[in-house]
Amino acid sequence: MGLMMVRGKEVSNSSDNEYEEVEIGDVKGEYGEDDAGVMHLDWTDDQIHYRLTYYGEQSEKEITKEELIETAESFE
Repeated sequence: MGLMMVRGKEVSNSSDNEYEEVEIGDVKGEYGEDDAGVMHLDWTDDQIHYRLTYYGEQSEKEITKEELIETAESFE
């Protein structure tokens, strides 16, 4: 199960989880995963801030970080 948020202002990563910088096409983003296995992918494109969240425990399908990035790239 996934969730996509689009915001006018940047989404803050207020958790204690570490985020790593990733490439989403030609845009830089941040990827992180919390202790519950929830994956977050945040990026900004043309002053619009996006957060793609995947709840692995609530889904029958497992995805990888690379698949989450590919999904984000498909929005361009």
